[in-house]
Amino acid sequence: MSRPWLAVRLFLPFCLLASEAAAQDPDKGATLIKQDVTIRSKSAAGPDVKTPLPGPAPAILQEVLESLEIYKREHPGEFQRVRLSATQRRLSLPFPRPPFLTFTLKKDMDFDWWRFEILSEGQVVWHTAGEGKLWGKLDWDGTGYTGAMAAQAGKPYRWSFTAAQGKERYAVESEDISLKSMVYGEALGTGHMEVSNELVFEPRTAKLGQDAKAYLIPMADKLRASEVGESAYKLTLYHPDPDAARATAWAASLQKFFSQRLVISPARVDVEVRSSRERGEVTDCPIP
Repeated sequence: MSRPWLAVRLFLPFCLLASEAAAQDPDKGATLIKQDVTIRSKSAAGPDVKTPLPGPAPAILQEVLESLEIYKREHPGEFQRVRLSATQRRLSLPFPRPPFLTFTLKKDMDFDWWRFEILSEGQVVWHTAGEGKLWGKLDWDGTGYTGAMAAQAGKPYRWSFTAAQGKERYAVESEDISLKSMVYGEALGTGHMEVSNELVFEPRTAKLGQDAKAYLIPMADKLRASEVGESAYKLTLYHPDPDAARATAWAASLQKFFSQRLVISPARVDVEVRSSRERGEVTDCPIP
């Protein structure tokens, strides 16, 4: 089995809390290992994570968080929290591509056991675990245990890492990152641009929000380039109640915007309304 990939890019020397002076002086206290390597383990729980197909966004921006240290903990439940400011900035841009989180280990560690998890609202979305030496990088591309896309726009995500080495215990977790939009590919070749409905519509109305065009215009540009001929351009609106009047009004607003943007008849814009249980409360634009 190929090794799974996850995501959270860190520089991780596993060490005791050092003084500020020690952190500044490489000859004192903990030091940062600089070489790049690859994480492997004797065993791993969780399925292979498939590499997503190229989407319309530029090349993936790699996340690097410098000068991060993991501190030893007496109890596994005591987590050191890590801020992901650079990740937050990247994911706040319209339609970021996978990987959504990257974990980089810069110092070889030989653990009795280790476990890495991706969580959302208290639920484990994906994990991998094993024993033995770790080195290098793990990427999470948003997929779950079946290989299907598990990440959803509009939901928060974080990672956690726990491990044991003899009597020592290590525990670190990140703050939540906010994933408001995303682009990803499926195994059959279909791509998707998805955006949280919170960014598309004003609260309690069918009007488009002030930031909606930053997301809907790129969708329209991709639809225009898809060369569907005389066929209808298709979008999917995911709503908690597909039969509700609000869902119908939202679909009409999307139909109007895209017909005007593409300069076509509204009849050629097909907005299907489906349950948000499938992909969360998002607007989806399929792309070739």
